Amino acid sequence: MKEMALFMDLKEEGIRAFILDKLEDEVSTDVISERLQRRFGLTEEQALKEIELYSCSIKAE
Repeated sequence: MKEMALFMDLKEEGIRAFILDKLEDEVSTDVISERLQRRFGLTEEQALKEIELYSCSIKAE
């Protein structure tokens, strides 16, 4: 079970880094969403929620 938790933590950190990198490069939300779906196996809804979560953190800085 610890391995699965570690995997999920690492996956989430990878998603976060991916989104922040793409947002800094001003990549469109649609492109980021498509790539998250393809590379991380997220649904469109999950991808958009993740983008919203991390785009808010950039605006707060």
